[in-house]
Amino acid sequence: MAIKTDGSFEEILVHSGQHYDDGLSAQFFQEFDLCEPKYFLEIGSATQNIQIGRCLQSLDPVLVREAPDLVTVFGDTNTTAAAALAAANRNIPVAHVEAGLREFNKLVPEEINKLVTDAVADLYFAPTRTAVDNLVAQGIVDHVYQTGDVTLDLLVGEHTRYLSEQELRSELGLDGPYIFLTCHRVANTETKGRLQAILSALPKAGIPIVFPIHPRTQAAIKKSNLQPYIDGPEWKVLDPIGFWKTQSLIRHAEVVVTDSGGLIKESYFHQVPCVTIDDQTEWVETIEEGWNILAGADRNRIMEAVKSRTKPSEYLESLGNGQAGHKIVTAMNKYLDARR
Repeated sequence: MAIKTDGSFEEILVHSGQHYDDGLSAQFFQEFDLCEPKYFLEIGSATQNIQIGRCLQSLDPVLVREAPDLVTVFGDTNTTAAAALAAANRNIPVAHVEAGLREFNKLVPEEINKLVTDAVADLYFAPTRTAVDNLVAQGIVDHVYQTGDVTLDLLVGEHTRYLSEQELRSELGLDGPYIFLTCHRVANTETKGRLQAILSALPKAGIPIVFPIHPRTQAAIKKSNLQPYIDGPEWKVLDPIGFWKTQSLIRHAEVVVTDSGGLIKESYFHQVPCVTIDDQTEWVETIEEGWNILAGADRNRIMEAVKSRTKPSEYLESLGNGQAGHKIVTAMNKYLDARR
């Protein structure tokens, strides 16, 4: 995670290399004008245990060399859990951004990472009230802050970076509404039946489908011989795209269909109806308010949800109001001042 601060901290950025494809890594550093990582661990692609092991092994000498006052980790990736464990084992305080989120299903790899990270963290930056309640239920009450989600800080402050609807339609050859689809979860890509159900459901909506395809999904489609499902004229299949183009496509979409936690909350921020093609989500507020429908990988449920898409009458800002970064930096300063 990179933190834009008020100058209170010297920031050292460590890139694990868990995401190494240019479309999933390098372009984000360019788009957000981030400093180059001081360390690149190059852990690469592997199973969860192997990635975590590689990250622990590679990060430990970095922590010894730099001796940071605080290690900040974000989200629920294998890198997140590994960095939290490495810091805790060196008695270095850990701040977890996106703390307290739960899916209550240990078959989801990210759920294990969530639990491990919160078990060793010292500062908990929870994006929602539900996340705070989850921490309290585990007996975690000290240094817990409800901050809202940090992504919103970007979305409310950079309006000039969005592409207009006209620009998008011209670029993609669209002349009407479209579905914006992403699909990359292991549960959906490693099970042919689930992936087939998702891809076969969407053309029934009768509008184009814009689909930036994740490398894992592309490989799964090829392996399972599902390419004919995305060869029809209604499909606009793209290579991985950057953050701001993604936000522009979400913003102007008729409906977002995704298994990405990031896109679930981003569609909520843009007040665009969402259909989640996963069996659970930690962003429960989006469902409670009616902005999101949980359809799983059920073909009929996906079809029905897409066809019945509507915008709720209320938008309650349940995921924050764009001040998360300020709240996080203030809490970090307070915590470190107390330790000096």
